[in-house]
Amino acid sequence: MTTQNKFIRWIILFFFWFWLIFSEACLFKSREIEITAISPTEVLGDLPVFTLTVFGHHFNNGCRIIFNGQTLETVFVSESELNCQVELEPMTITYSVEHEARIPVSITDEKQNNVEFEKYLSIKENPVFDPEARLADPAVPADYYYLPELVVGNTGILYLAWCQNDDIYFSRSTDQGKSWSAYTTFPQQSAKSGNYDPAMAADGTGNLYIIWTQSANRLYPNSAQSAIFFAKVAEMELKWSVPRILAESESCSKTPRIMFSNQNQVVVVLGAKKSNLYRLTLLTSDDFGESWLQFTISENIFNNFDPLPILLSGDNSSIYYFTYNDYYNTRYGYAVYFRTSEDLGQSWGNENPLLSIGGETKGIRPDEKGNLFCIGSDMYLPYMSRTVFIRSTDRGKSWEKTILSEKYSRSDLISDPATGIGLVYGNNFRRVSENGGQLYREQKFTEKAVHDCHLVGDAAGNIFFLWQEDQSPYGIYFSHGRLQK
Repeated sequence: MTTQNKFIRWIILFFFWFWLIFSEACLFKSREIEITAISPTEVLGDLPVFTLTVFGHHFNNGCRIIFNGQTLETVFVSESELNCQVELEPMTITYSVEHEARIPVSITDEKQNNVEFEKYLSIKENPVFDPEARLADPAVPADYYYLPELVVGNTGILYLAWCQNDDIYFSRSTDQGKSWSAYTTFPQQSAKSGNYDPAMAADGTGNLYIIWTQSANRLYPNSAQSAIFFAKVAEMELKWSVPRILAESESCSKTPRIMFSNQNQVVVVLGAKKSNLYRLTLLTSDDFGESWLQFTISENIFNNFDPLPILLSGDNSSIYYFTYNDYYNTRYGYAVYFRTSEDLGQSWGNENPLLSIGGETKGIRPDEKGNLFCIGSDMYLPYMSRTVFIRSTDRGKSWEKTILSEKYSRSDLISDPATGIGLVYGNNFRRVSENGGQLYREQKFTEKAVHDCHLVGDAAGNIFFLWQEDQSPYGIYFSHGRLQK
């Protein structure tokens, strides 16, 4: 072999080894872990648990997802997909002034080689609560003991009604509760009587309805004749109709309720007491309160719990749900029962248990699909009550219970297509998934101790809180929450 051939051979070997080393380096580079996308890219901060999926290249069984600085238990799906369960509740999430947090997502493999933070997940704080405001006179007097009635009108206007000095007071807000109008009053219908316990409802045509109880003695209503009055007003006119009597009795219930149903009926439910038994009556009007039909729900409700809680709701069909307290079939005290009417209140089914002895609720709320939701309290040991959320997917034939708190607290619930399902108990607000199967994280809407609370929503998805501070004097507070979509 000549010297020239040897040189050529060495040149060939050199380039071969160079090509081999370069190819291995390129192959190693091409096998590096890479993140190309994540799903979802945005979640709501009150979602307690969600599945995070990471897409990319060259994943292996030793890869782990790192979220918010924490290495999470990861499922290896393929070389291009990983997923994990993310629990937001135990994590510390810091939100910006825009109520949003950007959380880095990365991957570490079995050799502890971390991929750079290539993707971010956006967490939106939800809901966002406005600073609370104490409602000053002339809206609600600071020493008012009972929680006022709050309702949202057809045009988004907020309305308040309360009683003070034997009169019904009324105020409204056109700026989502930032300011309230000077109050107006309903004159007493008798010099010796007082007006108490108002309830309101609004329809979809701009009418606002109100009912209230009139009695000579609020603390001892059984001792004198009492009556239920009704009036309505067009929202744009603010001129109330002449009050008319819907019912008279030796003692009418102090908590009559009113609603405008999805069947375009004005519906009133009330109780009238006679000989220690309550007759529960349903009144319906198909002409906006001009004329009324009357149906009896029950003739013999035994209840010495004062006032008698009578609550009504309706779904998109002709079904009404009625909730009340009764001593029926209990040894130690009243329990919460409900009845169902499938013909717009003309006839009612049997009494069905809803909450156990010592129970308390503000009623059943249906959704558009016929699911039923209820929040309240029940007694699990003598003089020990807890706050519970119950739901039914079969129109009340069976119920699923979730314990929200081991402590008793006043509560309320909203179920509306615009706001979804929302719970308020104590000073906590909590959203619920569409079918009620998953609870979102608790969020405090105030740091104050809450004695009682009320929750309403408007067609834009805004939610409004009205609550009473749990100390004397009983201040009334208001806050507005915005649900981020």
